[in-house]
Amino acid sequence: MCDCIGKVEKYENLKYKLDSCYYKAINDAAIHATPEEIKIIGNTEDFNNVKYRIGKLIKTDCENVKNILIKEAQPSTNENPYPINFTPKDFKKAKKKPNSYNGKIIAFDGKIVEVKSLGENKPYLKVELENGQLIWVGSMVNSKYDKVGNYIRFLGYFSLIEKDEIEYNKIGFHILAFGEIDLKTKQLAFMPGSENQIKEWGKGQIPKGK
Repeated sequence: MCDCIGKVEKYENLKYKLDSCYYKAINDAAIHATPEEIKIIGNTEDFNNVKYRIGKLIKTDCENVKNILIKEAQPSTNENPYPINFTPKDFKKAKKKPNSYNGKIIAFDGKIVEVKSLGENKPYLKVELENGQLIWVGSMVNSKYDKVGNYIRFLGYFSLIEKDEIEYNKIGFHILAFGEIDLKTKQLAFMPGSENQIKEWGKGQIPKGK
């Protein structure tokens, strides 16, 4: 698929190339497909699910596509790109009234002090805020920055969990991060498919939650 897409110069051309190469691959696969695979191709829901997963893989594994996405998400001329809206003071409010934050998109800075896992390619990060408060972050980015000792600016969804749902998270909520900035190198990484929200963040605005 990466070879089919080739070099893309503009973000606007990416969707056309993705669709074109995807359907070419599906047509080629259908020629040698098993009866079970034919059922998937003929089922709209399964078909769209496969397409969505392949799209995420392409945006993760194809170097040229990744470069286009990162370039598109970069801020133009803005005095305050990638702002934060969640401070230690907000953390105290969230602990008292977590329901009032549920589903909101928040951005904050923190130091990774421990890295665990919720499964394959699902890092679960214990992050220390400015005044020593600890918060858990489920990284949907799975970037090379998810390492102990790194200072990261996270962008993600505030999400409630049951207090016994994850054994080492006892605060009843975590952040599902889809954007990360390594504060040392200023490098950006984000989950494939979230480029529009990252672009908005780069313009100095916190994207709106659901």
